[in-house]
Amino acid sequence: MKNCVNMLVALIVTAVLQLPATAQSESVLHRFSDGRDGAVSMAGLISDAEGNLYGTTMYGGEHCDANFFLGCGTVFELSPQANGKWRLRTLHTFLGGTDGANPYAGLVFDSAGNLYGTTLTGGNPDLGAMGYGTVFELQHIGNNWQETVLHSFHIRDGAYPMAPLTWGPDGALYGTTSAGGHWHCTAYHLNLLGCGMVFRLKQYPSGWWEERVHVFNGVDGAQPYGGVTFDQAGNLYGTTSEGGTLGLIQGGGTVYQLTKVGKRKKRWVETTLYTFPTYEGQPRGELVIDSSGNVYGAAEFGGVYGSGSVFETSQSGTAWTLNTLHSFTGAYGDGWFPTAGVVLDSDGNLYGTTSGGPAGNCHVGCGQVFMLDKSNSWAETVLHDFEGPDGALPWASLLLKGNHIYGTTYVGGISKVCLSPTYPGCGTVFEISH
Repeated sequence: MKNCVNMLVALIVTAVLQLPATAQSESVLHRFSDGRDGAVSMAGLISDAEGNLYGTTMYGGEHCDANFFLGCGTVFELSPQANGKWRLRTLHTFLGGTDGANPYAGLVFDSAGNLYGTTLTGGNPDLGAMGYGTVFELQHIGNNWQETVLHSFHIRDGAYPMAPLTWGPDGALYGTTSAGGHWHCTAYHLNLLGCGMVFRLKQYPSGWWEERVHVFNGVDGAQPYGGVTFDQAGNLYGTTSEGGTLGLIQGGGTVYQLTKVGKRKKRWVETTLYTFPTYEGQPRGELVIDSSGNVYGAAEFGGVYGSGSVFETSQSGTAWTLNTLHSFTGAYGDGWFPTAGVVLDSDGNLYGTTSGGPAGNCHVGCGQVFMLDKSNSWAETVLHDFEGPDGALPWASLLLKGNHIYGTTYVGGISKVCLSPTYPGCGTVFEISH
């Protein structure tokens, strides 16, 4: 009885401390139709100097060699028009097989304006679209984009990349694969394909070559769904959604650091900074680092109420500690289950999404966009509640540009059913002005 009273008091206090939503304006820039424009975006957006937005869809694109009923996915560009509307252009449609299929993650630019990304499957000509994924480049040639597959994964060198790539200070691309890397994994259900890995892809005169930076074994983490982030010293940080010693072989995931060691600084050593207890973490997104070296992220589960949290990991001497900045309640206007990472603005405030929320016509709520105010003890403001027609289940990280926030939703939008009748619509691209 005492525990129930304490929980009720905590919920009431959280509701009182939560900031009321200020005046926000949300616009749907595009509703995917499962045609050439694609369907179901799991990826965040990037922007060029002209304000055009770029992203991927997992499905759609009209044609797929593997005969996927939803298509093998697309890369798209959204451009602002003089009349205030946005125009979508499909830059590439994946065909399956060696071309790759189903891009889960977002994109990165190089200095010449070319795009780089990954596909979750495809790449192996013997397996068609059921291959283990690729790294691809879209080269901007005039008004066209030409795709080149830079690497195809084959389990031992990784499998099923689900995170965006990152440029390293050495001019190489760094990323993660959610599986593969080794045949054996101590994580309870991943022993066939491995626990995942961090990889480096570097261009040489003879072509692109992949290097295994770190292979996870389950005890130090498993299934890195998120990508890696560099600090100013060149160290890498990331999360795994499972594994870790506190949870034994079914741990709740980890926050890890990779540091170069040795005389020539060629070897990477992994340090587990924090392990989440079983089923009380499972961070899926990328981390972000502030100017003081503090590391921020989000965990899909856990927190005070079991509905997920936003956390800060900071260093004191050689020790790292984790501080929970916000625990999602799933009640009193708050959302639950943040599946993406968080992003920082210039004032140190954090922005993110939850895949569930109290509003909308979705089975467990359609999701939210939120802000945590650093100057006000990380108090939360809900910037937008999705209703369904404007999108549902925002699974990806946000893009901040001035007082505009851009993002994607996994489903929702129009009435066409892409995945299930519970969540109608093929997803949206949205903008929030605040």
